[in-house]
Amino acid sequence: MFDAGGARSRQLGPGDAAEPRAPVTAPTATASVVADEPCTTATLTASALPLLEESDPKLTARLYRYLLSAGAPTTAA
Repeated sequence: MFDAGGARSRQLGPGDAAEPRAPVTAPTATASVVADEPCTTATLTASALPLLEESDPKLTARLYRYLLSAGAPTTAA
């Protein structure tokens, strides 16, 4: 991840959430993420969150637990 000045602020690894609380607290992204190699990503938008909550409450609970525990980086920059 890079800060507003373009400096690397932290490095993420497989399974890490770039902005774990973004769908709940921030309507727009606050960081830029650049992959060093090909990867697959997923985005959960604030508008999709209520649909997920309604259609699969158990998955939503698991996702919330994961995202709330994902605040700290797992790999040092």
